[in-house]
Amino acid sequence: MPGRRTLPVPYGHHVYVVSDLALSPQSDPNGRAPRELAELLGGLDDPAVVIVAGGLFAPPEGAPPGPFVAETLATLSPLAGALRAFTDRAGHQILVLPGASDHGLLSDPAAQGELAAYGVAVARDVVLQVATADDVRDVVVAAGVSEVDDSVVDPRDRADARRVEDASALPRFAASRLLYRRLAAWVWLPVVAFVLLDLWSLFSVVADHLVHHHYRIHLLTTRSFWANLAAVLVVVAAAETALAALAGWL
Repeated sequence: MPGRRTLPVPYGHHVYVVSDLALSPQSDPNGRAPRELAELLGGLDDPAVVIVAGGLFAPPEGAPPGPFVAETLATLSPLAGALRAFTDRAGHQILVLPGASDHGLLSDPAAQGELAAYGVAVARDVVLQVATADDVRDVVVAAGVSEVDDSVVDPRDRADARRVEDASALPRFAASRLLYRRLAAWVWLPVVAFVLLDLWSLFSVVADHLVHHHYRIHLLTTRSFWANLAAVLVVVAAAETALAALAGWL
């Protein structure tokens, strides 16, 4: 089983740490995670170390890591090519630290072999011996695991809550969604009011012709019901957008 790796980082060399890419055979090769990682690797000419500190892969529970990694890299061929091109250059290394989602990489030789074919090594954690202008400092990089308590969030919003980076912001996230849901229904009240008033205006015209009485309500609207409705819908859409922005801000 891979253990701790110790890497010297000479003065002027660079180390890049990324995490939680959650790659799988269902990932879009042009999606943000594989595309930006491939762009990072392709843009590094100077000696550099890239460390994936957990969450490189997101296999379903019970899936054999080896075949899963092989299928994922075959699907994401642009990223696989970027991995190989990066590690083929002198002074370039890629280390994968398995996290909570892909912990099986640590104990699966087949998966480690699939990654090794692209020059990628697996380690439990990494100690970087970073040379500075004054001395050498040890920096430990490990894959962390965070538990998010989403019990305060409405069940309909828990999928979005799990993507909140700061767990301490969950109460504010829950409050903003609750505010949005409570106020969103009232946004349509002006539409109902305008429809009722336009119907009353129509009724007053018919009544005027039939009984020669006037029941007119003078509105600051156009002479067309559908034009009025279209204008109100535009106002409501703007109100919903403003409400959503307010809920996100809160």
